[in-house]
Amino acid sequence: MSQDITLYSPAKANLFFHVLNKRSDGYHAIESLVQVFSLFDTLSISLTDKISYFSSNVDYLKFDSSNLIYRAIELFKLKTHLKFHVKVHIDKKIPIKSGLGGGSSNAATTLWGLNKLLKTSFSSIELAQMGKELGADVPLFFGPGRVFCQGIGEKLTPVSYESESYYLACPKNLSLSTPEVFKNLNLENRAPPQDKINYYNPLTINHLESSAFNLCPALFELKQSLYALGFQKVMMTGSGSCFICSSNLKNPFLLGVDFYHVLPLLREEKSWYNLDSF
Repeated sequence: MSQDITLYSPAKANLFFHVLNKRSDGYHAIESLVQVFSLFDTLSISLTDKISYFSSNVDYLKFDSSNLIYRAIELFKLKTHLKFHVKVHIDKKIPIKSGLGGGSSNAATTLWGLNKLLKTSFSSIELAQMGKELGADVPLFFGPGRVFCQGIGEKLTPVSYESESYYLACPKNLSLSTPEVFKNLNLENRAPPQDKINYYNPLTINHLESSAFNLCPALFELKQSLYALGFQKVMMTGSGSCFICSSNLKNPFLLGVDFYHVLPLLREEKSWYNLDSF
């Protein structure tokens, strides 16, 4: 077989993040405005007649159940009852453990790519339902680019697009465990959520910040340093460790921090994300 496909696998960032309560099943009910941005991994998938292969530009990814690409392939086989082998290569640019959803994006992109290669004709809604089995953030990538998330993140409402650009500020040596951030969250002391209809006032509240800062005070110090650079709005995305900042500066610099200038992305119903969408 010579069929192959190469796709961009984009990052996401939370423009606000409200934790409403802890549910009886142990998960937290949330509300969040999420935007897909122009920071990409690049994923290439080929169908092969032989055994499956995996390669990457980083050494921490293994082709096993710890890898969401592997799990997406196995789930697709399970759902379709198809037998196939693939050669996969990923060029990683999205920082890991950053709150930018790189693994979830890789899973969603894999499902989309396999659907195209194998001509299985699943709709975006069907792929999103499939992706929900891999993680709460996976379905949002099958939306139009900006969505309002509710429940545990699985209830998605499309929101109209805005073209404002941002900087993502990602510390090189600071990372947090998402379960630990939620476990350490004090629901009694959180700030009241903003009006959920106010989709156009981003970078206001992330209820996970206080927990993350308690676990890693260096993140609080980084936020203050970002303000000191001149950013007007700075907010941690998801459970960290990356911050999203209003982009009124040019070429910001802090030692130990990678900055990415990003634009919001749109996705058309029958297309995947591409460089023409911003």
